[in-house]
Amino acid sequence: MHISGRIRRCRQTSGTSISRWRRSLVDSQNKVHAPCGSTAASQWFFPMKNYFSVKRYGRKKGANEGRICMSKRFRLVLATHFVLLCLFCNNSIAHAACEPHFTPIVGTLSVESVNGLAVSGDYAYLTTWYGLTIVDVSTPASPVQASSLEGIGSCYGVAVSGSYAYLASESYGLFIVDVSNPEAPVLAGSLATPAYQVAVSGAYAYVVGSAWLQVVDVSNPASPVIVGSADLPDWPNDVAVSGSYAYVAVGLTGLCILDVSAPASPSIVGSIDTLHLASGVAIDDSYVYVADGYAGLVIIDVSLPAVPFIAGTVAAGLPFDTATDVAVNGDIAFVTSYYAGLQIVDITSPVESFVIGSAPVQSSFPASYVAWDGDYAYVVAYGYEENFLVVDVSDPLSPHMISYHSTLGPAYGIDVSGNYAYVAEEWEGVEILDISDPAAPEIVGGVDTPGRATELIVSGNFAYVADGWGGGLQVLDVTNPSTPHIEGSVATPGLAVDIALSGNYAYVADSTSLLVVDVSSPQSPFIAGSLDISALRVAASGSYVYVVGSPTGLRVVDCSNPAAPVVAGMVELSGPRDVEVQGSYVYVAAEETGNFGVHVVDVSNPSAPYIVGWVGAQGEIHKIELADSCAYIAGNSYTYSPFLQVIEISDPAFPISLGSFSNGITSYDVAVSASHAYLAHYAFGISVVQLCPELFRINLEAPADLAVLSQPPTFSWTASGGTNNAFAVDVSASAGFTKYWSTYENLHQIITETSWAMSPAVWDMIPAGARLYWRVRGADLDVAPLDIITSDEVWSFTKE
Repeated sequence: MHISGRIRRCRQTSGTSISRWRRSLVDSQNKVHAPCGSTAASQWFFPMKNYFSVKRYGRKKGANEGRICMSKRFRLVLATHFVLLCLFCNNSIAHAACEPHFTPIVGTLSVESVNGLAVSGDYAYLTTWYGLTIVDVSTPASPVQASSLEGIGSCYGVAVSGSYAYLASESYGLFIVDVSNPEAPVLAGSLATPAYQVAVSGAYAYVVGSAWLQVVDVSNPASPVIVGSADLPDWPNDVAVSGSYAYVAVGLTGLCILDVSAPASPSIVGSIDTLHLASGVAIDDSYVYVADGYAGLVIIDVSLPAVPFIAGTVAAGLPFDTATDVAVNGDIAFVTSYYAGLQIVDITSPVESFVIGSAPVQSSFPASYVAWDGDYAYVVAYGYEENFLVVDVSDPLSPHMISYHSTLGPAYGIDVSGNYAYVAEEWEGVEILDISDPAAPEIVGGVDTPGRATELIVSGNFAYVADGWGGGLQVLDVTNPSTPHIEGSVATPGLAVDIALSGNYAYVADSTSLLVVDVSSPQSPFIAGSLDISALRVAASGSYVYVVGSPTGLRVVDCSNPAAPVVAGMVELSGPRDVEVQGSYVYVAAEETGNFGVHVVDVSNPSAPYIVGWVGAQGEIHKIELADSCAYIAGNSYTYSPFLQVIEISDPAFPISLGSFSNGITSYDVAVSASHAYLAHYAFGISVVQLCPELFRINLEAPADLAVLSQPPTFSWTASGGTNNAFAVDVSASAGFTKYWSTYENLHQIITETSWAMSPAVWDMIPAGARLYWRVRGADLDVAPLDIITSDEVWSFTKE
């Protein structure tokens, strides 16, 4: 499968294979230049020796033999490095939100009671309670039923080989169907043996059912014959065959490996207890991929079938999510799971596999089966409505969950500031998490507020908390996140449910009123004014406050006189849920003719606001977050599947839905920082979603390894992930790169393209006949802290 030229296997080199590794920029710079006094440095043909002068000192026990002194030229170089380092750092901490790319579901079809799936060519073969349904997928956006073969009973597993489809029926046996004309399938033969799943290789079908595997000779499709069988330790869920071995997913027992080189006497030669429930199995080279229930994807090395071992694992999604099936295509594994839908996993290195994308299955039933062909993955979900889905995976990099953290209480509100996430957890108060590594949030502190914390906002050294009944507004000092404390508070007459800040004022949605609270002194906040109005959600900008309540819609409140706020304008909306403001536009989550969506309201004239745009949402909206040119919506779909929907709002009059992500848990709030979204779940937890993939792989392209060159080369490479990438080309006389010359350290260049042409001046410094090694380093400048990776390969070239 072609993945936009960006995901591929690591090519082997004739020299040392350099695996993917990461290190900080500072550490990278510390290893660049050879010590000035070394012979290697003085013989190195690049003019590094001009950067240094060396003074020798008499030996002293414990002292260095030589010390490096900076020449004027080197001090200039060092200053330049400092400027470049600042450029890296400043870009990395800008925290500009990225615009995510979604793996799109391009086609759907409703097929009743699907139990199994296989894809071959332009057709998908689906087993149902009634037999076989064949779907034409030649136009992926418009799959249509081509034909069906019913009346043979409920079927489960299906395999396609050549002109035949093989159907496994637990009650009726193995059916062989001639599908040479997919528009008119014909039953060619059958075998009365209880069957649950089937795989085909050559002239044999391998059928599993009850607690056994049977080898069936299908060389004559009209008269299949059982030629051998072997007992299994438990009920089998799936089977795959490669070469002389069959691999069976045997539920709680794990994986069983059978030698089928002698079809008449198959036998178990190896087994391994997987971590949970082995449900689906796929084989690629010497690795078996098992969809293993709660354990997610388990990757097993079967290079020695008698002694298989677990090489790596990848979580299915959320804790207690359940992986149900797996398909493998080169460097990519597609895994279905109950809640997360389709997970796309990079398996280039089975030991270090990781999720790179996902596609939600907006169904009231979980995703169950997956198959792939070309640029498309095909997914079946239990249920009746649009349960067959075609997913475009030509560019699989898309939002996916990278971590989940259980909280002490139900997470209602969340805000992110710097390296910390602040979570409002009802009766448990506020919890503070260190998210400097978004893949591993850690709790560092918390405050038990007197009420029920439902929403909060962080500004500077203080967190302002809407603390429900009895709690009112709580002001927390979070100067030291590990020891936060209540700095001040003010009681409110109603139920404090939301809060916004502008200048020295906090605006509290207190259910039946809007409160204007002076927080210029955090130690002693006080209510400066109020307005009797239904207030469930609130946003503020300058001296205007935007309030939504039920059933009053949107109210624009002029708070230029905090003691006497007044309604300046209004827009009637049905069932408003949330409100946010950016510039001259307010974004309101509300209903429109029975459907939820986001209304865009022009408030440039506060006394006459009006709706300029609207975009539909996938269901009920709980929260809106604005970040740069996107709106992020947390809610539940109409089939009760939770979602995070991303809407482009660069043109407020024409908002566009970019796509959605689902992880199966209802989200009540969302915060966005750089390339991550942080979701607060009522089910006692927060999850971190990677919106845009960070730079995670660099592969060399040209000049080819071992090339002999007569002129300055143009180096080129591919990069996987990253939204604002910068690169450096390193050249060395050693494959180990103990000393090297670099476009960054020596030419002071930051390369933003995926190619670099060596100048004739640099080329002329290379002696004829010299063999040099090259690699590429890179970093995504939008990621903080900066993370440097190197190319998977080290290649070499020789100058004629």
